Amino acid sequence: MSPHRIDTSPLDRPAGARGRPRSAECDAAILDAAWRLLGEVGYIRLSMERIAAEAGVGKPTLYLRYAGKAEVVAAAFVRERLHQAPVPTGDLRADVAAQLDHLRGVMDGTGMGLLGTCLVEEERVPHLIDLLRERSLRPGRRLLRDILDGGIARGEVAADADIPTAVSMAIGSFYATRIAGEPFDEGWADRVAGAVLRMVGAGG
Repeated sequence: MSPHRIDTSPLDRPAGARGRPRSAECDAAILDAAWRLLGEVGYIRLSMERIAAEAGVGKPTLYLRYAGKAEVVAAAFVRERLHQAPVPTGDLRADVAAQLDHLRGVMDGTGMGLLGTCLVEEERVPHLIDLLRERSLRPGRRLLRDILDGGIARGEVAADADIPTAVSMAIGSFYATRIAGEPFDEGWADRVAGAVLRMVGAGG
């Protein structure tokens, strides 16, 4: 539990409300707490009460921002997966490899456990998997697709390249390796990036 509470009483306003903006410190504390607890206790045992206590905020503060724990967890996942993703540099191979390394960093621990829960408990937590697909998993695929589309625009990737399959190949390589329990060596992301680029006619 946090050693002190964050005083957000004058800033506890839902998005779109009049008055002072919400506290960025409070928002960050909530998402930090949700992500940390998710890794420690898992989704099923997680509760809004525990998130609020860990973040050092009151339950009303938490519920002003999120309707339930699925929304909090989805927001925390989005921040890890999308908001902290590497910014493309224009170096096609390096950009694909950087996105794969980032995916691995997010998913290797907490993220993989969360997706496992979604698949095993899909009937019990359908709202959560829907949120993750809409707000994070599909946008995560778009990060790679946009990089490859940029390669087409620059003439580095074949104009008729099968970009959706290339994206599935890249992301699928992570899951296949992770589920098989095989180690990720230092050059894994770069090798996958090279294979993906050869597939789309960029030479790798």
